[in-house]
Amino acid sequence: MISKVYDYKDENGVLLFQVVRFEPKGFLQRRPFDDGFIWGLTEGWYQKDGQANNYYRIKDASPDKAIPPHPDAVWFDAIEPVLYRLPELLQGIHNGETIFICEGEKDADNLVHLGLIATTCPMGAGKWRSAYTEDLRGCRETIVLVDKDEPGWAHAQAVARELYLIGILVKVVEMPDIDGAAIKDVSDWLSAGGTREGLLNLLKECPNWIPLQDFDPATAPELQKLITQYGEPYYLNKEDEVAAINQTFWASLHQTEHIQLFEPDERVFYRYNPENGLYGIISEDVIKQEIASRILEVSRQLGLPLLERKRTNSNLNHIVAQLKGISERKNAFRRGNKFVHLANGVIVLKDNGEADLCTFSPDFYSRNQSPIPFVPTAKCDRFLNELLYPAVSLDDAILIQKYFGLCLLGNNSVQRLLILDGQPGRGKSTLVLIIQKCVGHINVTQLRTNHLNERFELFRYLKKTLLTGIDVSGRFLSEKGAQVIKGLVGGDLFDAEKKGGTGSFPFQGNFCILITSNSHLQVYLDGDIKAWKRRLTIVRVKDSVPHKKIPDFADLLIQEEGSGIINWGLDGLRMVLEEIEAFGDIKLTEAQNNIVDALLAESDSLRHFLMENVRQDENADLTIPEIVEAYAEYCPIKGWNPKPITIIHKELESLMLELFGTSKSGSIRREGKDARGFRRVAFKTKGNE
Repeated sequence: MISKVYDYKDENGVLLFQVVRFEPKGFLQRRPFDDGFIWGLTEGWYQKDGQANNYYRIKDASPDKAIPPHPDAVWFDAIEPVLYRLPELLQGIHNGETIFICEGEKDADNLVHLGLIATTCPMGAGKWRSAYTEDLRGCRETIVLVDKDEPGWAHAQAVARELYLIGILVKVVEMPDIDGAAIKDVSDWLSAGGTREGLLNLLKECPNWIPLQDFDPATAPELQKLITQYGEPYYLNKEDEVAAINQTFWASLHQTEHIQLFEPDERVFYRYNPENGLYGIISEDVIKQEIASRILEVSRQLGLPLLERKRTNSNLNHIVAQLKGISERKNAFRRGNKFVHLANGVIVLKDNGEADLCTFSPDFYSRNQSPIPFVPTAKCDRFLNELLYPAVSLDDAILIQKYFGLCLLGNNSVQRLLILDGQPGRGKSTLVLIIQKCVGHINVTQLRTNHLNERFELFRYLKKTLLTGIDVSGRFLSEKGAQVIKGLVGGDLFDAEKKGGTGSFPFQGNFCILITSNSHLQVYLDGDIKAWKRRLTIVRVKDSVPHKKIPDFADLLIQEEGSGIINWGLDGLRMVLEEIEAFGDIKLTEAQNNIVDALLAESDSLRHFLMENVRQDENADLTIPEIVEAYAEYCPIKGWNPKPITIIHKELESLMLELFGTSKSGSIRREGKDARGFRRVAFKTKGNE
């Protein structure tokens, strides 16, 4: 629901675009066109939504203007964003007014209500452009108001540096707390009782902002904070020459100028990218080069050539070691929060069932992102009516929808895997491929049960959220490593070992797992039926064949309805979170539970056969071939596939001992020869059951 619209106009007052605020939270951009809007400011192919005269960008369409993705697609050029309230801003600069630069339109409007000239750049922290700096050229003084969080400070420092370099006086102001109330921005400060007079008094006490190369603690409060906490940046000898550098200071300075962290379990640095909201790995070599360049910059600005010589590899290594301690954040990326990271924002789900579209923020600590943007009105009619509904029942479609929501969340809080089985050519693989594309291929990897017991296999799963097995054989869950799957979805702790590396990398198994098979899978139960029952969900695909095969149907649906499929998955996520809150698990129908029970029974078919067809008899015996032959006749009656002969031989000895207390013997007489079998047992007959 739209709660506020902020107009961005050119210098002549002509509307260029709008920032739309959604209730309760979230932002998108749109530009006027005819009687409607174009959602987004980037160039590309757009398509009308069919309900209103609004256009939405077609994801992954060809960037070539001459190659439309379909006949009704329209090409729109990109629109360059401008500063908020640009006409008033330019008039204020002309009149010699002080300009206030905020982080957000709400803050700017609140300052305008106080009779001040205020602006902001669109799309939040980290999005300042050099063009905005040029618009402010000629300004006498600017006040950069800080949002009190890491991205807010980084944004304010970046803006201050840009304006300082073109000769504008800059003050960077952080709003103080009032009567114990935590204040983040100027709007909070005003709501808590702050006034225009109080704000102007704060400005009188605030020194002008000066970068490090003009270092003077008296006029650079940010640097003074670092010096107070960590000490002077360098130390001079009797000749006033640089004798040593304070490695901890330079590490802390580097940390204040970047949003980054050190993950101790993985032993790597991650740095935040405001363009996509992701933390990505950055090498120690790059960090050392950045620190060396910073020291060189300061040495030249301050005229301290000996400071430049302190950029030795030993010093840089020690600075990076200090940086690890300063920026260390253990378990930063542990998936427990309720948010979905999409291409144009982050959907945050609240406990009351509401969802906000929030702008990117380092506070989410996200390294997994879907490549699909959120479009609130997008639908997925073709996906539902041409792929999903013809293939499965309505109850099963809802089950897939809920599990797909968990795949988007990247946190398998129900601790289950989903199996799609049925005849080939019914759309199972296409469905899973679409889910993979929505989650993002970089977040998905192949599940290989026959390798799960190997040393280095688990390392492949680090940083992934979805594991898939496509068109697997009926023995997929009977492989020697299949037992590990229960832990991969069940929250178990693992140590992944990297080939050629040292040490291990701990992680928790809360992956979503999707498996498709053209036959009924059999599980190697190993006496753990209850655990497998808690982990399994199964959808049996209908036998009907699609009327028309469409090449690359998954790509087509993602292109045309990707955002709609995301909305469908988000609805599923809301449903499953409600069920977890109410029942502690995903809610299955009786039919869905029966399918799981049937698979487990088929997986334990040898036990069922023995219990139904064999009895104890002190005067009888059975050979293994006799039991195998009778079992082979029993399975088709039940509609089951018999186990392979090697599995039968492996399970039979332990089952006979467990059920009848008899162990294998090699001296069962048949036709005058010894055969392998079991004593004191016989087949049941109608008279001796």
